Amino acid sequence: MGIDTKQIIEYWKYHSAYDLETAGSLFNSDRYPYCLFMAHQAIEKLLKAQIVKITRDHAPYGHNLLRLAELSKLPFSREQIERLAEITEFNLKARYDDYLSKFHKKCTKEYTENYFTIAKELYLWIKDQLEKN
Repeated sequence: MGIDTKQIIEYWKYHSAYDLETAGSLFNSDRYPYCLFMAHQAIEKLLKAQIVKITRDHAPYGHNLLRLAELSKLPFSREQIERLAEITEFNLKARYDDYLSKFHKKCTKEYTENYFTIAKELYLWIKDQLEKN
């Protein structure tokens, strides 16, 4: 008995959109490190939806966007890959105490706005790719 890939893809897409909306709320309430963390989560979940779509199997565990991008088989540009590498760091830095203090200081409004914009562009591009075919 196989898995219901359509249902799993919808699950990942729904939670991805929810996380992106949450990131926007966090940005608007000056919770900048967590805005970027949730933006990372949104991208991660869309990539997992793509992986389920092409493999017809569950997405792997893990938060490394570069690894997920590779498994997704999407035609990322070099610049997009570089951006995914940067955004992957937000997962670690917003979670673990040894990184958190430095990350909080780095996440000014301008820094966060820049990377949140980049994350939204990647999100929309991945979403467009996912919905093709």
